[in-house]
Amino acid sequence: MKFILQIASVALIWTMVLAFAVPQGLSDGEPPIWATDVLPPLSRGQMSVTRPPDARRAGVVFSDDTHLVVYEVGHDGGQPSAQTGAEVLRPFVLRLLLLDSTSGRVTLAKEERTRVQDATVLATSSGLLVKTGGVIKLFSPDLAQKRDVPFAVDRDSGVRMSVSPTGKTIMLNEVIQDSLNLFHSHLNVIDAATGKVRYSWNESPPLYHHYSISDEGIAALTLVGDFIAVSGFGTGKWARVGESAGLCATGNMPTLYSDQLFVYGCDKLIAMSINGDVLMADPFPKGDSPSVKATVSQEGRLVAISLNTVEIKKHFLAESNERVTATHAVVYDVALKRRILAMNVEPLPKNDYDFALSPDGSKLAILNDRKVSVYSVPGQPVWGRR
Repeated sequence: MKFILQIASVALIWTMVLAFAVPQGLSDGEPPIWATDVLPPLSRGQMSVTRPPDARRAGVVFSDDTHLVVYEVGHDGGQPSAQTGAEVLRPFVLRLLLLDSTSGRVTLAKEERTRVQDATVLATSSGLLVKTGGVIKLFSPDLAQKRDVPFAVDRDSGVRMSVSPTGKTIMLNEVIQDSLNLFHSHLNVIDAATGKVRYSWNESPPLYHHYSISDEGIAALTLVGDFIAVSGFGTGKWARVGESAGLCATGNMPTLYSDQLFVYGCDKLIAMSINGDVLMADPFPKGDSPSVKATVSQEGRLVAISLNTVEIKKHFLAESNERVTATHAVVYDVALKRRILAMNVEPLPKNDYDFALSPDGSKLAILNDRKVSVYSVPGQPVWGRR
């Protein structure tokens, strides 16, 4: 009898340990609301994954809470015929596939001419912003209507577009080389609803890839790469925020989720105010590092990131190599200061990988090569779930 009681006590202790070891509100392995194949299989598939897939070739974005858009830059035939000289200079095709976000049913397909590395698809509060070379168009959320954005872009300028978490503000960043071979950014901040330019100015040194915007300003990784700086639009004044975050290959991407708050990090997710106040810090598992991208729900409460587990193999008298062994999409409720969802992305993506939150934060979409899956985010309403 004494032995049985001892066994029961040990079992109770382990049950309590495991209960407290699992972070509250963290969900893993939940089945999707729906999943479907959307992209054609590619011939350049890899037998093993040694690096993250190229995110520029395909992606996924919610144009609103009820519409999901999957896009892909195609390399094969079947392109729409060229009508103008500008279209001839865009020999590739950007395919837009519209799906019902509650069922996965494909409702519409569109094609736009583009260049292979110069296509951008972003969601705004006024619709879907699509850049193909030097042409920028704004589609309605259901892709039924479109209008050109009244802003001239040089087709060879490599303009980068950013959208604020609310979707109300767009920023165009054109990196220009002057006569002295010095570089600067020419920045234009545009109201998404009216298309009018709110601010226009030059910034030196230029902004490169590791920055984000709100409706009022910019958060950027400094050229040194170990701390964040913030600035109001058009002021040219930057303020260093917080302590050094350390260096990592992904560049500690700072992502504003409101006018005053942002997240970043290398070995942990840090939520911080632009005044330097730390609101939360959640360590990543050992060996995990974040990708550059983070996505934010429109009200700024939820932030989704992606973590890669990287295995580094060292070789005698040779350079060490690294291999991605696992990928996780993680959603944080920054108001509650905790993780609420963690999805293991299986199988490992080989060619295409992307993820997006719906504007209301109720759904997480994951593109894994040719398949897109939509998951319910805990604590958020999912209308039409079956």
